[in-house]
Amino acid sequence: MVRHVQLLAVAGLLMVGGVGAGRPDVAQPRDAVAPSVTSQRSGGALIERDGITASKAVHTLLDRAREAMGGRTRLSAVRSLLIDWTLIFEGQRPNPRQWRMLVPNRFAEIRAQMVYVIDGANYYQAPEPAKDAKEDARKAMTTTFTEQSLVLLLRAPSLEPVRAELKDTAAGADREVVFTRPDGSVLGIDLDASTYRPKAYYRLSSVTMNGKTTTGTRRVVIDEANQVSGIWFPKAMTMLQEGFPTPVKMAFTAIRVNEGVTAEDFRSR
Repeated sequence: MVRHVQLLAVAGLLMVGGVGAGRPDVAQPRDAVAPSVTSQRSGGALIERDGITASKAVHTLLDRAREAMGGRTRLSAVRSLLIDWTLIFEGQRPNPRQWRMLVPNRFAEIRAQMVYVIDGANYYQAPEPAKDAKEDARKAMTTTFTEQSLVLLLRAPSLEPVRAELKDTAAGADREVVFTRPDGSVLGIDLDASTYRPKAYYRLSSVTMNGKTTTGTRRVVIDEANQVSGIWFPKAMTMLQEGFPTPVKMAFTAIRVNEGVTAEDFRSR
């Protein structure tokens, strides 16, 4: 058992059928998505920083985005995040969940009846899944951890460093950065042309809703953001999943920076 199970009663979470209600989403390999990416050869040697390997030009752009998000110093000082959030499906009650992140290699997602935990090289789940489902769940949670680390903090977790490249865009348009994970799958982040803060992000995913599984591009548009501890975080978002006609609303209802999360939260019990 995992210590997080004890948190379920405290959080009062409700299980509502929806995207990934029975298991996390499973990312697909990169060959299913082929963005046009600017060559890095003209940018000189590649540099590794914040778990991201990229050219100097890409790092310069990411640093500009970090300043727009609250400043590199503030982002670098983040050691933990505790995020309460909800999925809101049309005609259904909100589906509350919680993320706990401890830099650089711990992450947990708490749902009404399921808990998923990454503790460095170890992975736990409660209740314990069938043996053939556990590896898929671990991969899916790693995908979510990497995705949220990049979107919220513009850094990669230590357990999964990434490569970053620029996607070709028209002059004056939003800038797109494509991050390639070790398994070859990609995550794209659109940076607003005016503010340079993240505007949307996308990746290929498989999701299950009402017994139907669909694989396609998932795009999350950040509709509203607010500042917490001097950092701009998403507040209201719209998730568009290819193959699903109805958009899904997402909301970060509470964010705590550098409080409420310890290494003990991720231990196996």
